[in-house]
Amino acid sequence: MIYGLYTILIILILISFVKNKKNINPQKVFNLIFLFIIILYQFKLSYLQQNLSDRTILLFVLAILSFNIGCIIMTKIKIKELKQIINYKTSSEQRIKIANYIFVILFIIECIYTGGFPLLFQILYGKSHYMNFGIPSLHGALNGLAICLGSYFIIKKDKRRFIYYLFGLVTMSRQVIISMILETVIINLIIKKRNNEKINYKKYAIYIVIFIFLFGIFGNIRSGKETMGNIFYAKEEYKNVNSSIMWIYSYATFSVSNLNNLVSLSPGAITHGTQLLSDFLPTILLRKINLSEFNIKYLVLSNFNVSTSFAPVYIDFGLWGIFIFYLIIGFISQYFYKKNYTNFSFKNTLYYAIILHNIIFIFFNNMFVFLPIIVQFIYTPLLFNGQNISEEGKDN
Repeated sequence: MIYGLYTILIILILISFVKNKKNINPQKVFNLIFLFIIILYQFKLSYLQQNLSDRTILLFVLAILSFNIGCIIMTKIKIKELKQIINYKTSSEQRIKIANYIFVILFIIECIYTGGFPLLFQILYGKSHYMNFGIPSLHGALNGLAICLGSYFIIKKDKRRFIYYLFGLVTMSRQVIISMILETVIINLIIKKRNNEKINYKKYAIYIVIFIFLFGIFGNIRSGKETMGNIFYAKEEYKNVNSSIMWIYSYATFSVSNLNNLVSLSPGAITHGTQLLSDFLPTILLRKINLSEFNIKYLVLSNFNVSTSFAPVYIDFGLWGIFIFYLIIGFISQYFYKKNYTNFSFKNTLYYAIILHNIIFIFFNNMFVFLPIIVQFIYTPLLFNGQNISEEGKDN
């Protein structure tokens, strides 16, 4: 069945490129990410990686087909611009300036609440305690604001961007740094495509290599190089693989191992929505309630708790849930794609960058219900309505 999956992906990729050669289409990104991760998984560098079961492959096929169907349906629908609901009394630049001050103040409050920050804890005690930093629930919303504002300031080449670089560094949050940079790269590519500018793919390839190197170093500092070597369970021929490669490979493919294990242990459709609902609720509320008694131990290794965006949907609703959920996601993705290319503005481009960000990370986590990402759909219209994307970046 694995070759059937490859065939479906390759056909869909070819179709998406033929239909839309110029623009960065969600179908292209979604299908390419799938193909890349599945091929990467087939190398099986670790003993923890087993052959994909037929049911896991069927799950992937349903997700792929439903997402593409959703995109195709949305392609046929004409978008009418929504009426402006909020009457803004301040300009976009004023709102951004106020939001920047609010961010700094809230971050200082979180540092006081926690008694420091992860990088300081790492230096003083040898442990970052990054998972315990900040005020529960508020911290997720603050991370979302950091990604949103950081991306904007990087695009504009505003000196305030260094605040958000520093925030990612001192909180030792790879997720914030990666999301902020990825959204920035996507926005840059969209702008260049829109303006028919030549894209230097060699430069982006160099950036990817640097990113892999830094990701590994950051992982070694935060968790320890020996830790990765001990839990990766590399096959004999791969024992000397660079730790940076191990970090990237494990994050990209062990989620597939977890999902494959889950599908083999459970028929799905068990919790009927509580898994997805728990992702929407604030942490402080989740600590007070127990939505579900379901607690199957499907992780191939407890250290790697990344289980793709498919696991909670499968646990809640089974294979049919996968089909319906990704049909909706395909519909939404194509909607924001069309909205961006029919009404080009920073707001609409950021909307679409967030969607592509979520698709790229589809094998890591369900970013479509992840607070630091979803909250950006609230910040974006509040901060960037009326913002001109074509303005030259200037330090303020």
